[in-house]
Amino acid sequence: MNFHVQLTQDVINSAIFIYGYELIVRISGYGFLITLSSVIVYWLYIKRIFVRKIPPSITTWGLWFLLDVVATAATFRQGEFNVQLITYTLGTALVCLALIMHKNLLWDKLWDTVTVAIVILSVIVYVLVDNSLWALVVALTGITIATFPMLRDLFNKEKEPWMEPWDAWLVIAMGSLLSCLDGQFLSGIWLGLLQFSILVLILYWTVKRKFIVV
Repeated sequence: MNFHVQLTQDVINSAIFIYGYELIVRISGYGFLITLSSVIVYWLYIKRIFVRKIPPSITTWGLWFLLDVVATAATFRQGEFNVQLITYTLGTALVCLALIMHKNLLWDKLWDTVTVAIVILSVIVYVLVDNSLWALVVALTGITIATFPMLRDLFNKEKEPWMEPWDAWLVIAMGSLLSCLDGQFLSGIWLGLLQFSILVLILYWTVKRKFIVV
């Protein structure tokens, strides 16, 4: 039995019209697995936020939410229904809400200001680009740049980088692999590499903290 072939079969395949544009809503077996992995990821992540002394950067998550919206809009312009990006948009919105409730509104004048400026520039470029593929590339580039404040925290042992939930990042990287198998190669590979890099840094600090006195 070829599970890959079965999972690529459409469970939902229909068309809807949004402001005059036709959008093909296609969800395969992989799409349902991606949705399930996203539910697990954001449940794990939000649960850990409330037990951390120093929560993750709201700058990164806020910009990720903005750019997930942009990237999702880019796929809509291509007439595609990208399950991964849609679930990311909903999940990042919930993470931002949790961070606001946790009252983590810290702002680094240099890192956060520069990052926000570059991301806003990428959004402007996205609006001006008349090619849906390049618009998606711009959005994914912005998502990568928005990661910088989190990477800063992961390189700073004073901010307890091991508190980032490695299991959530493992599951979300697996979700990107599923997205590739579902035919979303560009966003799946791009986001998967980014997520795997974050996972490696978290595991480095977790192992170092456990076996080496820091």
